[in-house]
Amino acid sequence: MQFAGPFDVADMSDDYQDARLIAQDGDSATVEITCYPLNTNAKAIGENPNWKRDYAHMTKYLAPTATENWDEKMRADLLSELRRDGIDPDSLTDLQVVTQVSRWLKRRSKFTNSFGIWYVHYPEGGR
Repeated sequence: MQFAGPFDVADMSDDYQDARLIAQDGDSATVEITCYPLNTNAKAIGENPNWKRDYAHMTKYLAPTATENWDEKMRADLLSELRRDGIDPDSLTDLQVVTQVSRWLKRRSKFTNSFGIWYVHYPEGGR
């Protein structure tokens, strides 16, 4: 997989996957990911009720980039939809958020038989 910065390959390995750096330049990295999808030990990584405070330094990975046009309105809309469906990330542990939001996303996803699997919108020329 190729990742646009910022990234930390060391943070990509855990009980569910291993990451190995293949190549890197100033803006991106090519990383080999080996997934272990059958690991059922949900407690292997741990559960943290203070995840928002303890992991606040990781917000740099959520900043918009040329291929991830995430903004505050999208964040507010997502949180509103989650809360409408009974999921309040502010009152959950990190494990509960991941579990509940993953199930929520799976219920909302739909199969489409289309040729194009990726769409990237560059509203300002990718800057």
